[in-house]
Amino acid sequence: MYKTLAFDVDGTLLNTEMALFLALQKTIRDIQGREVTYDDVSFFFGLAGSVTMKRLGVENVDDAVNQWVNNTALFHDHVTIYDGVRNAMDTLLKNQTPMGVITSRLIAEMEPDFTDFDLNKYFKYRVCAEHTQKHKPNSEPMLKFLELAGVKPQDTIYVADTIYDMQCAHSAGVDFAYVTWGVKSPDKAIIEQAKYTFDKPEQLITLVQ
Repeated sequence: MYKTLAFDVDGTLLNTEMALFLALQKTIRDIQGREVTYDDVSFFFGLAGSVTMKRLGVENVDDAVNQWVNNTALFHDHVTIYDGVRNAMDTLLKNQTPMGVITSRLIAEMEPDFTDFDLNKYFKYRVCAEHTQKHKPNSEPMLKFLELAGVKPQDTIYVADTIYDMQCAHSAGVDFAYVTWGVKSPDKAIIEQAKYTFDKPEQLITLVQ
């Protein structure tokens, strides 16, 4: 049984895929004057905004990330919470298991979603993009979480949905639970390397039983 649980946000708790894509598409259109398709930028899921902008050849990365954050608010109505997540979080909260999030998003970018979906009450610890110099798939975000929670790697597990998340967890010596309820086509390579694979949020309770 784990003493703490760490969660990713996008693709794990919230379906933000379309909102983030539309905001990124608008940002690149405004900055570079070109249209990007979903296939052009699908790599960005799970990466820090600064990494995404560098890969897209943006010169002023910090300004571009801030613009992306601001544009995300324009598409907030596309964000939804996955079915079953709230019930699972309620059960885990009643179990008194300390929980936290590790996300590549900035605090200002994540906070509106957490407020609107009333998620703040579930999470004691937060590691956002500005809390570390290096980002997923590097181990630094996970190591920061372990520091905040005051636990050893074997005492926690990272619940998330991308290979970047798994690499972040494993490089810090932490177990990884692969969730597929937000994944169009589950990655067999991740399934083979993950400690657990869950296709329904209610399965999360098994992590603390």
